[in-house]
Amino acid sequence: ERMTFDILHYALLTAERAVKIMKQKQRNEEEDEMMRVLEGTNVSGQVAPDSAEASVQMFLRFLQNEYQWGSNSVKAVLNELSRADVTSVSLLAMCWSDVQAHFPFGMRRMVEKELKNRNMIP
Repeated sequence: ERMTFDILHYALLTAERAVKIMKQKQRNEEEDEMMRVLEGTNVSGQVAPDSAEASVQMFLRFLQNEYQWGSNSVKAVLNELSRADVTSVSLLAMCWSDVQAHFPFGMRRMVEKELKNRNMIP
């Protein structure tokens, strides 16, 4: 009985370690993706991720990093915005009243706050 318990305990510890490693790997991949999106911004005249000329993807990834939003939520919003042909932050601001329903409530409030802070919406 003790040997069985020890084997099960070891299997559980191994599984927990594997899950931690997988989660860390996923976080690292998300960070790498974010860095690829943000790489080179604000250098030699390139577009800043939070400027009106930035892509919506770059803007939302920038805010995702700042507000710790889940990748799945951001991807879902980006898919909806893509279907609505909203590709830049300036377009997002211009049609905010029409597209805000695509955002989860908490994310919607933060995006609206950020757009207001940049004087892009009233």
